[in-house]
Amino acid sequence: MSKKIKISAFLVVRNEGKNIERALKSLNFCDEIIIIDQKSTDDTVEKSKKYTKKIYCDKEWGYCEPSRILGEKLCKGEWILNIDADEEVTYELKKEILKAIKKDEKDVYGLKRLIFYLGHPLKHLSRTNEEKGVFRLHKKNAVKYSKVLHTDAIPRKGARIGILNNPLNHYPFCSFEQHAQKIKRYAKVIANTNKKYNSFPRKYFGIFYLPIFYFAYHYVYKKGFLDGLWGLIFCLNIFVYELLIYKYIWWDNALSKFLKRKK
Repeated sequence: MSKKIKISAFLVVRNEGKNIERALKSLNFCDEIIIIDQKSTDDTVEKSKKYTKKIYCDKEWGYCEPSRILGEKLCKGEWILNIDADEEVTYELKKEILKAIKKDEKDVYGLKRLIFYLGHPLKHLSRTNEEKGVFRLHKKNAVKYSKVLHTDAIPRKGARIGILNNPLNHYPFCSFEQHAQKIKRYAKVIANTNKKYNSFPRKYFGIFYLPIFYFAYHYVYKKGFLDGLWGLIFCLNIFVYELLIYKYIWWDNALSKFLKRKK
């Protein structure tokens, strides 16, 4: 008789060989672990095989949100935990998750995240997720996943929502080079798919205020300045990210349309 699956965990990955084992080791309390791989070209899949046989291939979207829909569908557990390969469930959070599931008072839980930037904790900038957290722990079919970049799972109508106190550790960047590559990739996705950035007035005037606004929002309002030099570098990259979005909207997309017309 097969064991009942209480908690399923799933991860969407691509070229996460440097991070994947830390994430998978932290999921040792889950009954089922599912990997959705977006055509990795490094050793991500090989390392994942040490921890689970349930590895599935999806197309290379360039970001994880579309594959989360498949991940949730494949999970068989009553409860589902979704983390990224650059995240880690701490021992304290693990205990809190198991306690919350045992009590069974909510359907969806928000998880806080503590950001480590190149190994340095950004305690103040991490507060951006503390109001409701990110909805990563939920009962099967209690949320709806979206294909839109940087979109959280959406709790379904009537779902009972809670928040856990202990954070996920989040290690989004291991080098300046990786940070630069990631913001370029995400900026291209936003430029090509985000309706707000491609609509009036943001499409034409956003470059004059959004980079400054988001830098000030994180560095001043969210007190990133209290995270010292690393907080400043992190916030400056947010400024650059917003500029890159408009570089792709104004220059690359416009140029490609112009060349098509010429043909």
